[in-house]
Amino acid sequence: MKDIQNIKIREAKRSDIAEVGRILSENYHDTYANILDKRYLSSVNPESAASRMDAYFLAPGNEMFVAELLSDGEEAGAGEIVGFVAGTPSPDVLGAFWLEMLHIKASYRDFGIGRRLLFTMGSRSASTGYSQMVIDVFAGNTKAEEIYKHYGARQIDEFYQDVEGFGVLSSLLSLDDLSVFQG
Repeated sequence: MKDIQNIKIREAKRSDIAEVGRILSENYHDTYANILDKRYLSSVNPESAASRMDAYFLAPGNEMFVAELLSDGEEAGAGEIVGFVAGTPSPDVLGAFWLEMLHIKASYRDFGIGRRLLFTMGSRSASTGYSQMVIDVFAGNTKAEEIYKHYGARQIDEFYQDVEGFGVLSSLLSLDDLSVFQG
Protein backbone atom coordinates (compact mmCIF):
# COMPACT_ATOMS: atom_id res chain seq x y z
CA MET A 1 0.00 0.00 0.00
CA LYS A 2 1.22 3.48 -0.83
CA ASP A 3 2.16 5.78 2.02
CA ILE A 4 -0.11 8.73 1.49
CA GLN A 5 0.46 10.26 4.92
CA ASN A 6 2.46 13.04 3.28
CA ILE A 7 -0.31 14.25 0.96
CA LYS A 8 -0.90 17.99 1.21
CA ILE A 9 -3.94 19.62 -0.36
CA ARG A 10 -3.16 23.18 -1.39
CA GLU A 11 -4.27 25.85 -3.82
CA ALA A 12 -2.84 25.24 -7.28
CA LYS A 13 -0.05 27.44 -8.60
CA ARG A 14 0.62 28.15 -12.24
CA SER A 15 3.77 26.03 -12.01
CA ASP A 16 1.51 22.99 -11.30
CA ILE A 17 -0.40 23.28 -14.57
CA ALA A 18 1.86 21.06 -16.73
CA GLU A 19 1.40 18.16 -14.29
CA VAL A 20 -2.33 18.88 -13.95
CA GLY A 21 -2.52 18.65 -17.77
CA ARG A 22 -0.69 15.31 -17.73
CA ILE A 23 -3.11 13.90 -15.15
CA LEU A 24 -6.12 15.20 -17.09
CA SER A 25 -4.84 13.72 -20.36
CA GLU A 26 -4.05 10.32 -18.81
CA ASN A 27 -7.44 10.14 -17.13
CA TYR A 28 -9.30 11.09 -20.28
CA HIS A 29 -7.62 8.20 -22.11
CA ASP A 30 -8.02 5.82 -19.17
CA THR A 31 -11.36 6.59 -17.51
CA TYR A 32 -13.19 8.00 -20.53
CA ALA A 33 -11.85 5.69 -23.26
CA ASN A 34 -15.29 4.10 -23.79
CA ILE A 35 -17.26 7.25 -22.99
CA LEU A 36 -15.82 10.04 -25.14
CA ASP A 37 -15.65 9.98 -28.93
CA LYS A 38 -12.37 8.53 -30.23
CA ARG A 39 -11.97 11.47 -32.61
CA TYR A 40 -12.04 13.88 -29.69
CA LEU A 41 -9.72 11.71 -27.58
CA SER A 42 -7.17 11.68 -30.39
CA SER A 43 -6.72 15.43 -29.84
CA VAL A 44 -6.18 15.11 -26.08
CA ASN A 45 -2.53 14.96 -25.01
CA PRO A 46 -0.58 16.38 -22.05
CA GLU A 47 0.26 19.59 -23.91
CA SER A 48 -3.30 20.33 -25.10
CA ALA A 49 -4.68 19.49 -21.66
CA ALA A 50 -2.10 21.74 -19.97
CA SER A 51 -3.01 24.58 -22.33
CA ARG A 52 -6.69 24.10 -21.52
CA MET A 53 -5.96 24.02 -17.78
CA ASP A 54 -3.72 27.09 -17.99
CA ALA A 55 -6.60 29.09 -19.48
CA TYR A 56 -8.90 27.64 -16.82
CA PHE A 57 -6.45 28.55 -14.05
CA LEU A 58 -6.23 32.16 -15.27
CA ALA A 59 -10.00 32.68 -15.59
CA PRO A 60 -11.41 34.86 -12.80
CA GLY A 61 -13.56 33.04 -10.24
CA ASN A 62 -12.22 29.57 -10.96
CA GLU A 63 -10.86 27.56 -8.02
CA MET A 64 -8.26 24.79 -8.25
CA PHE A 65 -6.57 22.68 -5.60
CA VAL A 66 -3.89 20.03 -6.01
CA ALA A 67 -2.95 16.97 -3.98
CA GLU A 68 0.80 16.96 -3.56
CA LEU A 69 2.83 14.00 -2.29
CA LEU A 70 5.73 15.31 -0.23
CA SER A 71 8.79 13.38 0.87
CA ASP A 72 9.87 13.81 4.48
CA GLY A 73 11.13 17.34 5.00
CA GLU A 74 10.04 18.45 1.53
CA GLU A 75 8.44 21.88 1.24
CA ALA A 76 5.04 22.41 -0.38
CA GLY A 77 5.50 22.99 -4.08
CA ALA A 78 8.44 20.57 -4.36
CA GLY A 79 6.49 17.29 -4.32
CA GLU A 80 4.67 15.16 -6.87
CA ILE A 81 1.21 16.33 -7.96
CA VAL A 82 -1.04 13.24 -7.78
CA GLY A 83 -4.47 14.80 -8.27
CA PHE A 84 -6.50 17.98 -8.58
CA VAL A 85 -9.98 19.40 -8.27
CA ALA A 86 -11.34 22.43 -10.10
CA GLY A 87 -14.56 24.39 -10.16
CA THR A 88 -16.26 27.71 -10.78
CA PRO A 89 -19.40 29.58 -9.77
CA SER A 90 -22.29 28.00 -11.67
CA PRO A 91 -23.37 30.06 -14.68
CA ASP A 92 -26.81 28.40 -14.58
CA VAL A 93 -27.76 27.81 -10.93
CA LEU A 94 -27.82 30.90 -8.71
CA GLY A 95 -25.98 30.30 -5.42
CA ALA A 96 -24.34 27.10 -6.63
CA PHE A 97 -20.72 26.24 -7.12
CA TRP A 98 -19.96 23.94 -10.06
CA LEU A 99 -17.43 21.20 -9.40
CA GLU A 100 -16.12 20.71 -12.93
CA MET A 101 -13.17 18.33 -12.52
CA LEU A 102 -11.74 15.93 -9.99
CA HIS A 103 -8.90 13.73 -11.24
CA ILE A 104 -6.43 11.44 -9.47
CA LYS A 105 -3.44 9.68 -11.06
CA ALA A 106 -4.44 6.05 -11.62
CA SER A 107 -1.76 4.68 -9.29
CA TYR A 108 -3.02 6.89 -6.43
CA ARG A 109 -6.74 6.08 -6.64
CA ASP A 110 -8.59 4.40 -3.78
CA PHE A 111 -6.43 5.97 -1.06
CA GLY A 112 -8.86 8.75 -0.08
CA ILE A 113 -7.12 11.51 -2.03
CA GLY A 114 -10.20 12.22 -4.13
CA ARG A 115 -12.28 12.45 -0.96
CA ARG A 116 -9.85 14.98 0.51
CA LEU A 117 -9.96 17.06 -2.68
CA LEU A 118 -13.77 16.89 -2.78
CA PHE A 119 -13.98 17.94 0.86
CA THR A 120 -11.54 20.81 0.30
CA MET A 121 -13.63 22.17 -2.57
CA GLY A 122 -16.89 21.56 -0.70
CA SER A 123 -15.57 23.37 2.36
CA ARG A 124 -14.32 26.30 0.24
CA SER A 125 -17.72 26.50 -1.50
CA ALA A 126 -19.59 26.56 1.81
CA SER A 127 -17.24 29.05 3.45
CA THR A 128 -17.57 31.47 0.52
CA GLY A 129 -21.36 31.48 0.73
CA TYR A 130 -22.53 28.91 -1.77
CA SER A 131 -25.60 26.92 -0.76
CA GLN A 132 -25.04 23.95 -3.05
CA MET A 133 -22.49 22.32 -5.30
CA VAL A 134 -23.48 20.97 -8.71
CA ILE A 135 -21.50 18.32 -10.55
CA ASP A 136 -21.84 16.84 -14.00
CA VAL A 137 -20.64 13.30 -14.57
CA PHE A 138 -20.26 11.61 -17.95
CA ALA A 139 -22.65 8.67 -18.28
CA GLY A 140 -20.66 5.49 -17.76
CA ASN A 141 -18.44 7.00 -15.05
CA THR A 142 -20.40 5.09 -12.41
CA LYS A 143 -17.62 5.09 -9.81
CA ALA A 144 -17.61 8.91 -9.67
CA GLU A 145 -21.39 9.03 -9.57
CA GLU A 146 -21.48 6.53 -6.69
CA ILE A 147 -18.89 8.52 -4.71
CA TYR A 148 -20.81 11.80 -5.07
CA LYS A 149 -24.10 10.09 -4.14
CA HIS A 150 -22.40 8.60 -1.07
CA TYR A 151 -21.90 12.17 0.18
CA GLY A 152 -25.50 13.13 -0.48
CA ALA A 153 -25.60 14.19 -4.12
CA ARG A 154 -28.84 13.56 -5.95
CA GLN A 155 -29.39 13.42 -9.68
CA ILE A 156 -31.39 16.39 -10.90
CA ASP A 157 -31.09 16.03 -14.66
CA GLU A 158 -29.63 14.06 -17.54
CA PHE A 159 -28.44 15.93 -20.61
CA TYR A 160 -26.12 15.82 -23.59
CA GLN A 161 -23.01 17.85 -22.90
CA ASP A 162 -21.05 19.31 -25.79
CA VAL A 163 -17.41 18.20 -25.62
CA GLU A 164 -15.64 19.93 -28.51
CA GLY A 165 -18.54 19.25 -30.87
CA PHE A 166 -19.30 15.73 -29.62
CA GLY A 167 -22.41 15.11 -27.51
CA VAL A 168 -21.80 13.11 -24.33
CA LEU A 169 -24.67 11.90 -22.16
CA SER A 170 -24.12 13.28 -18.66
CA SER A 171 -25.84 13.31 -15.30
CA LEU A 172 -26.25 16.55 -13.39
CA LEU A 173 -25.93 15.99 -9.65
CA SER A 174 -26.53 18.40 -6.80
CA LEU A 175 -25.08 18.40 -3.30
CA ASP A 176 -27.64 20.50 -1.41
CA ASP A 177 -26.12 20.17 2.07
CA LEU A 178 -22.59 21.52 2.10
CA SER A 179 -22.37 21.10 5.87
CA VAL A 180 -21.19 17.54 5.15
CA PHE A 181 -17.86 19.13 4.19
CA GLN A 182 -17.46 21.20 7.34
CA GLY A 183 -15.47 20.06 10.36
